Amino acid sequence: MAPAKTSIAMATYNGARFVREQLDSFSAQTRLPDELVVTDDCSTDDTVRVVEEFARTAPFRVTLHRNPANLGYVRNFEKALSMCTGDIIFLSDQDDVWFPEKLATVVRHFEADPQVQVVINDALLVDEGLRSSGNSQRQNIERAGQPLKSFFTVCCSAHRKSWHDLALPIPAEVPAHDFWINCLAIEVGCARHLADVLQAFRRHDNNSSAWALSDPNGLGVLGALRISGLRDARPRWHLRADLLRGFVKRIHERLDLARTNGWERNVPGIERELANIEERIRICSRPRLRRTSDVSSFWSKGGYGTAAGWKSAVKDLIRP
Repeated sequence: MAPAKTSIAMATYNGARFVREQLDSFSAQTRLPDELVVTDDCSTDDTVRVVEEFARTAPFRVTLHRNPANLGYVRNFEKALSMCTGDIIFLSDQDDVWFPEKLATVVRHFEADPQVQVVINDALLVDEGLRSSGNSQRQNIERAGQPLKSFFTVCCSAHRKSWHDLALPIPAEVPAHDFWINCLAIEVGCARHLADVLQAFRRHDNNSSAWALSDPNGLGVLGALRISGLRDARPRWHLRADLLRGFVKRIHERLDLARTNGWERNVPGIERELANIEERIRICSRPRLRRTSDVSSFWSKGGYGTAAGWKSAVKDLIRP
């Protein structure tokens, strides 16, 4: 069997400050990519010039596409994905640095299991100067008591091009491409999380997304309490519920493909989680003093089994 062809999809926008370090880390891979596709979303700094300069000496093919109009974060990445020709596509931010063994390690996991569509590796959290206190993204998630499925950061992931048959296009209402591309794979059971720390995940003031669990300083007791605290969770639950509905809709739209790959078997679990989220939204929309019987009933039916058990039940009693 011929070795898998690999592509890197990078979406850029005013990334001249850090992009060269990331590009150089591609050239330092023990297994070089077959191609790099860069889609630039109307940068006004030197990003394009830096990419063009790199392309002249890169040890692999580099394709640079400049969008005629600004597409935004999600559509710019989707454009890059549509131009990739590789069997396995790595998604890259413009400001990280990959460790030399990243491509080789991830490709081995794809080759070992043909059923896996998405692979997500761990990342060392660093500041803008690549300084780290030794904390990784996965460590922060585990310290906060969050399930591993909460780790779906797209710049730490790769997927088979065949995954596009189900995952693309990304629905217009989805706020970020990792919510769709990676979370969908996690929900249908074809994603694999690696414990391997394969890149530096740079966090700085101009990141397009900010998440407390990506703090390079780690997550202490106070940070964990803040993440799992008692603030109103309903906005987050509404987002999650909308995603789950979208997943079920997409699977039904492409049911033959889903059945062929066994992905439709996970639909009942997705629908069960959706029903539980909708019930928790209803419970927490009631005045606190009227929630006790609802929480007790939901508990007796096993509704908190998809959450954090009794901890979630207590929170639902006292959330604002």
